[in-house]
Amino acid sequence: MSLRKNKAFCLLELLLCVAMWSILAGIVFITFDEGLLGIKSETQMVKPSVALREAKNIQRWLQRNIIKACMKRRAFQVKYYSGYRDYIRIQWFDPIETETYRTEGRCWVAFESSKNFFYSYNPSWHTMTPAFTLKIRNGKNKGSVVSRISVSAYCLVSLKEGQN
Repeated sequence: MSLRKNKAFCLLELLLCVAMWSILAGIVFITFDEGLLGIKSETQMVKPSVALREAKNIQRWLQRNIIKACMKRRAFQVKYYSGYRDYIRIQWFDPIETETYRTEGRCWVAFESSKNFFYSYNPSWHTMTPAFTLKIRNGKNKGSVVSRISVSAYCLVSLKEGQN
């Protein structure tokens, strides 16, 4: 009987090789791409164009939730948080659920309106009480205001570019 040498890789060797290469590729990819997760520290600023694009996404997200609430006849509240945050939170009623829009550091959001803690949408009247304005900045501490998003009492969501 002649013993033949296997010249091919066994399955275990192949899986081990794939695992090692994927770990190495992951480390290299994360090392060279700082913005992979899009998360910025509080002191970093993003380009105003990036913050403006994110503001437009926030505007569409708010408008979409108002339309969804109107169609499903569900009330919700926009949760107020003091200071600049990288998220906006909505609390739905009947059943109680929470939905969060995260900017992942692409912009920072603050309420510019009065310090009311409850901004409520009423599907029976299709109104937002009280109306509010969000200030969008490209940095948390030192950024400039790139836009403002206003939600009127009659649920019109509008975006105004610039600082004024």
